[in-house]
Amino acid sequence: MRLHSRAALLALALFGCALPAQASARGLDAYDVTFENGQQLEQLARHGFDMTEARRGNTVEIAATERQAKELRSLGLDPKRKTTGGVSARQRAARLQRPDGSWDVYRPYFDDDYVGTVNPDGTGGQR
Repeated sequence: MRLHSRAALLALALFGCALPAQASARGLDAYDVTFENGQQLEQLARHGFDMTEARRGNTVEIAATERQAKELRSLGLDPKRKTTGGVSARQRAARLQRPDGSWDVYRPYFDDDYVGTVNPDGTGGQR
């Protein structure tokens, strides 16, 4: 009986370790959704998307899975995956993650890529 309990516990632990790897393949991506009327905006809200934080005019940015984006398409909406240089947010995150699952989060304190520049007169320059 003890052997079965240990084997079941080991199997559960191994299964739990495999889940994060599977979840990352089906993770969230950023999408822009343009709506034409209040009914479409209401549909987005009813599906649980935030309609206040990332709304710009008649476009809202949402975080959704591919499956959720397909569901929105079936409702007549047209979510467009956002990319930077042809790379989606999920793809970029996958590139930044180390093979052991950890992340390199160090950013130099003063690097023009992150904080901009200082002009000779002491004023800040653009990033």
